Amino acid sequence: MKLTYAPFLRWASSSLVVLIVVGCGIVTDVFNPGLTTQFGLDPATVLPQKGTVLVAFKNATSFPAVFTAYKANDAQDLSLGARNFTVEVAANNVGNEVLDCPVALVSPGALTTGFAADGSSAAIVLTTGGDTPVAYAGQALVSGTAYTCGDVIEIRLSASAAATSQSSGQQTSGGLTVGGQATTGQTTTTGQTTTQTTTQYALSVRIIPGR
Repeated sequence: MKLTYAPFLRWASSSLVVLIVVGCGIVTDVFNPGLTTQFGLDPATVLPQKGTVLVAFKNATSFPAVFTAYKANDAQDLSLGARNFTVEVAANNVGNEVLDCPVALVSPGALTTGFAADGSSAAIVLTTGGDTPVAYAGQALVSGTAYTCGDVIEIRLSASAAATSQSSGQQTSGGLTVGGQATTGQTTTTGQTTTQTTTQYALSVRIIPGR
């Protein structure tokens, strides 16, 4: 019996070794991004992204400002991995926030208690005359479309001067009626035009590729 089963055992053992070796190759290839693409799979769903996304807040104004932004781990469901963060930045300076990947969505603004996006106070400029809120009306940034892991998202606060004109003075007009006939009237305008310069603030976003 030993002579009968010995060849079979040797064959079974060698086959098992080959299967283990080939099996290891298959398992390894399953986590190969190129192979997952050939299978029609998204590598991001198989291999989680590693690294960080740097959010840089650039304050290009003459006053300190407080930036507010938020992130989420699901672009369709903002309640997943949601977090608001604020960074105060001095005048003409840069602050930052580091986000660990994977992060699916980043945007200036804040999420409300109901996880609705609110961009009405994405930045607050701390001027000498009081706090000035600055709104963000752009779209949220989605991973894979606007940026990828390793990129830098720059949120820039800038200021521009806008001139407005206003007239002030006195205007008079009159006429005289004699014998049922009207005489021509006269209009006199006196005054001056004043020009005022106001500062307007705006937020813009750009992506700096990390690689």
